[in-house]
Amino acid sequence: MRHARREPKPTTVGDATNVDGTSVDGTSVDGTSVDAAAVVAPESRARLRAVHLAALLALAVSVSYLVWRVGWTLGTWWIALPLWLLEAHAVIGLGLYTFSLWNLDSVTPVAPVATTGLRVAVLITTYDEPSEVLLPTIAAAVALAPTHDTWVLDDGERDWVRELAVSLG
Repeated sequence: MRHARREPKPTTVGDATNVDGTSVDGTSVDGTSVDAAAVVAPESRARLRAVHLAALLALAVSVSYLVWRVGWTLGTWWIALPLWLLEAHAVIGLGLYTFSLWNLDSVTPVAPVATTGLRVAVLITTYDEPSEVLLPTIAAAVALAPTHDTWVLDDGERDWVRELAVSLG
């Protein structure tokens, strides 16, 4: 069993960045912290009204369709009733979806955490895997950010796995 501790590499040009110049972890390219509320702008009132109107219109049309089906098209009940229940299930799902997404801007986004007292460990379990599998796996795990511990847990207690873990850090 081998253990390695690596510091995260600094942000480079090739790292993933958002359109506004922030990296995917919530920091700017130069490493300074970015306010999460500034990154995610709330919807305009006009767009919010349009979305609400479209959602209410979809619900109204769906409920009207179900009423029409009950009043004028349910002939053979043994097939029509199960189909109507499936359609009603879809309308209930649409209603719940509309309710859950009605006002997303009311929730303040959580700011990214710069530091924490928690620790992260990457555990790589192995039993008779060849070096062609272990070498890229261990190398990728050691290169992960943020700071973490990488453990290679070899059930076979092979010496070359121990040497590989030591050589990769």
